[in-house]
Amino acid sequence: MSIIKPYTFLSKSEIEFKANEVIKKIESSRDSSLTWPLDTMDVAEYLGLDFDFESIPSDSEGVVAAMIFPTKKLIIINQDLESMSDPGQNGFRESTIGHEIGHWILHINIDEVEGNAKQQELNFSGITQIEESFLCRSLDENGDWREWQAQYFSSCLLMPRYVLEKIRSKYNLNSLKDLYGMKDEMGVTISNLIHRLKDLDWIDNTLFQKSDKSPIKQSHLF
Repeated sequence: MSIIKPYTFLSKSEIEFKANEVIKKIESSRDSSLTWPLDTMDVAEYLGLDFDFESIPSDSEGVVAAMIFPTKKLIIINQDLESMSDPGQNGFRESTIGHEIGHWILHINIDEVEGNAKQQELNFSGITQIEESFLCRSLDENGDWREWQAQYFSSCLLMPRYVLEKIRSKYNLNSLKDLYGMKDEMGVTISNLIHRLKDLDWIDNTLFQKSDKSPIKQSHLF
């Protein structure tokens, strides 16, 4: 069985369910509920993923924010990006880590990763080293839908519907000024918040057409 799951269509409700499931599992292991802004490093560590900060060179498609090595259970964060060094700066680091967690939950055969790791620890004879190939994904509509799935998972993880429902009454969702206050409270980027609210049909799709869409992309080592 491959470490990478074959592509599977996942509805928005299925992805949101999986993100909420992660939140519930973490909260069941703690004495207190999670708080927002959510610390995605804590989430990744709960899932058994490690971190490292390294320089990641740009490629022909632009700047790379992070990589994930599933067989090593390792997320590499680009230390050269100022937005990745300060988790409270603009929400981009949390979105990026949430994106990598999305790949881990949605697209990686975790049982296969665990089994491979145990076999390697035991030096089991006849093991074939699993090759990791470099995959760059585009987030545009013509790109790999696994990238969209991972990003939607990140959005649901960082902005759970029930948390947004608790705070929405404090804000005028038709006011960009108020939305900036809301995005600060949730610890996300303004574009991620607007996309999330539009997806929930809480604001009109014709409002706030401009966003802070970044040319920085995630790259993934599988």
